[in-house]
Amino acid sequence: MQNAIATLRRKPVAKQQPVSPVPGRTIKIAEDVPPALKKRIENGFFNVFVDWSKGLRAGFPNPLSVHRLHFLENHGRVLFLKYRFKDALGTEHNYLTLKGGGAPKEHAIRNWYTPIPTTGISEDFEDWGLVRREDALKDWAISEKLAKRGVKTSKPIAIIELGEVKDENGKPVAVEKLEEFGFSNEEKPVLYIRAMPQVMRLGDLLENPESLAAIVKWGRKKFGWKSTEDYFIWVSRNAGENLAKMHNAGFVHNYYSTHNITVDGRTVDFDGTIEAKGEGTRGRDVLWGEDVLSQVGQKYAQLVKTRERPRERTQWREDGFARCLLIEFLEAYEATRKKSGSLKVS
Repeated sequence: MQNAIATLRRKPVAKQQPVSPVPGRTIKIAEDVPPALKKRIENGFFNVFVDWSKGLRAGFPNPLSVHRLHFLENHGRVLFLKYRFKDALGTEHNYLTLKGGGAPKEHAIRNWYTPIPTTGISEDFEDWGLVRREDALKDWAISEKLAKRGVKTSKPIAIIELGEVKDENGKPVAVEKLEEFGFSNEEKPVLYIRAMPQVMRLGDLLENPESLAAIVKWGRKKFGWKSTEDYFIWVSRNAGENLAKMHNAGFVHNYYSTHNITVDGRTVDFDGTIEAKGEGTRGRDVLWGEDVLSQVGQKYAQLVKTRERPRERTQWREDGFARCLLIEFLEAYEATRKKSGSLKVS
């Protein structure tokens, strides 16, 4: 784990966030976690919370306190570091993400996430970058069910119940004190640790085109992509197939946006997921997916057109490229749904 932290490097669009140790208790840990990582978790290595009051400080007993965890500008409550391992299903992960450890100081979506104030009332538990225990447990359970059905998603690693958080001045606030801010004492904040092959979401790609080159480079060797166009076709198909497998398993994501689809087409964040009740509920997910691919296609049409030879079936205008990605997404979705006999096509 020390080696993993030592390999942290500034990534495109990634920034760094100092953290401080806080009391915590591990309440759940995956069975197939590598022994060295499991030991770190159980020893409180990851019991941290963002600290807006200071930069790096030496002398903390927790190594993460003297290393800045990375975050992405459009993620209001997720920190990450590089850590490679293969899970029991054979998925090769490259990152660990820590969700619920507070809002990074320089994230872009300030209208959603803020630090914990010294006084005042919040309208939503998530405003301060916190995660409810019940939401983390729900995401864990659904993630495991979907992974067994072939859905590509994140890998739950551990849930740590926090005993303390930090306010905007870096001062400790006991969890019991959150009642004074308008929260029920039953709303236990946790740090939810997950593993992912790629931590970036399509939303990050839309906001930061400079990161595209790194993603394509990653996939050239792993998937044989020969061009930027290959990547977009691949991720469109992958997203469509993945969403269909989720629907075949009887679940509807309910918020299938650019923030919940990773750059390698995985579906993540199931705290709002519901059981599917008819094609209508699934149809909303598909509409979300169409909107996502439309945004991506319009954003990158000119890039593909100017850098690479366009495919014969389209002139690669903005609407042409977006339409092509939509076709790839829908064809993959319908083909995967039909495999299970779930989709009737007239």
